[in-house]
Amino acid sequence: MAGLLPSALQLRLRLGEARELLNGLNTLTAAALLLPVLIWLMSALTSRKSRAAAAGPPSDFSGEWLNVSLEGDAHAFYGSIGLSDDSLERFAADSFGVGKITHAIEMDAARLQTKINFPTEVTVCHVLDGCEHSHAPRRGAAGTERYSATWESCGSLLVTRAPPNYDFRRSLQGDRMVLEMFTVDGLRLVRTFVRR
Repeated sequence: MAGLLPSALQLRLRLGEARELLNGLNTLTAAALLLPVLIWLMSALTSRKSRAAAAGPPSDFSGEWLNVSLEGDAHAFYGSIGLSDDSLERFAADSFGVGKITHAIEMDAARLQTKINFPTEVTVCHVLDGCEHSHAPRRGAAGTERYSATWESCGSLLVTRAPPNYDFRRSLQGDRMVLEMFTVDGLRLVRTFVRR
């Protein structure tokens, strides 16, 4: 299948041939001769993109996951991202959701939707194309959140957000899903999930 895709040498040869033809022809004739080359090039590039999309995402986080552990200073982390003192104390009394938080994830090559049950129910959807997108803020937050979701070479999904409360990286480690959250000032929290 790779033989059907244009190599850099094939492209240079085709473009070189077209350039030689152009030197001796008028514009209309040259355009007529170049059209098949452009069609061939566009179909080859489109074919490559559609095969990449059909291959699916590098990691599949689909399913329902239960948070079973938390590493890091949760008090400092949640305090730094703006959780009120009252909310922080209630969350701490519930072990910051360990054993309670679930992530129900539906995804395909283009989107990842996460339904989170605790401490409040929320559904978040991310477009997985590496471009900047925006969505309505979570309950109680001001303004619109901008984000980009990018696949890393190791198969992890990195979501960077602005305004920058925190960014996060989701990855699979064996049969576990790891959610690493980090703030711009270096605070880090890691939640580990197992399938339910």
